[in-house]
Amino acid sequence: MPCPRCQAACAADARFCPACGAPLAAASATPAPLTREQLLLAAIGPGAEHYLEDFLAREQGYKGKIGWHWPAVFATFGWMLYRKMTGLAFAYLGIALALLLIGLPVLVALTGKAGGLLGLLLVIALFVVPGLFGRALYHRRCRQNIEFCQRFHADPQRQLEQIRANGGTSQTAAILVPVLMLFGCVPLIGILAAIAIPAYQDYTHRASTQEAYQQLRSASGLVEHYYQSHGTLPESLADAGFTPSGKPLQARIQLERNGTLVALFSRGTLQDKTMELQPSLDDSGALAWRCVSEAIADRLLPPPCRQ
Repeated sequence: MPCPRCQAACAADARFCPACGAPLAAASATPAPLTREQLLLAAIGPGAEHYLEDFLAREQGYKGKIGWHWPAVFATFGWMLYRKMTGLAFAYLGIALALLLIGLPVLVALTGKAGGLLGLLLVIALFVVPGLFGRALYHRRCRQNIEFCQRFHADPQRQLEQIRANGGTSQTAAILVPVLMLFGCVPLIGILAAIAIPAYQDYTHRASTQEAYQQLRSASGLVEHYYQSHGTLPESLADAGFTPSGKPLQARIQLERNGTLVALFSRGTLQDKTMELQPSLDDSGALAWRCVSEAIADRLLPPPCRQ
């Protein structure tokens, strides 16, 4: 090995240069091994304070794989690119596009609104699952980076340099991701709205028709009791003793002269549409009721009223 002062050849185990007498101990000293904290700091790079304590706790067995991480929820693809998890980012993007462009249309076509609701849950899972496992995935990426560099470099300083080069953050992604997210979020919001709004409207309509059906059944019981007691139909629902429930109703309940009970809806897209309980006499002379509605789609009606 050469002398650091005069470059004269020296024995490997020499402590002083035989030519100039310069000490050689510092040159032959073995570098101190890197601590786990130093390795993780090099792998994480900017923003290490948000991850270091968590990663150390995971490696010491104090934490499991699940741990909430907001950036992985609201900017999953961009966050993965920014943290140099490129393969995982494009795998996630492929799954998301396959679900939105293929999975959801197929589900809706095959199962209607039920498939739309299932698809909506899957879309929500696209955000929730990365949020639950984002820290664990990034911790694995940092560990793999450290292990790779330790395997190919024995010198600690060279290890740190290579870990920093492979890890940290991507400045290119920091510039491109906001633009990509801007152009990607608008169609995504439109798709979600196209699924969620009709599903919510159907839900509210079914709630309205179910409420009206319960009122019709309550009125029919009183009308039937009046008929059994008097042998004739009442002139009005008030004569039968019926009063609507105290809460605001989506439909007005009324009695026709032929005994038909009608729920006339007064709000939303169901306005001016009706649902009826039509009476008939059974073999024993008692009233039997049949629920029908020609104006309201079957999927929005209570099961007893569907044809």
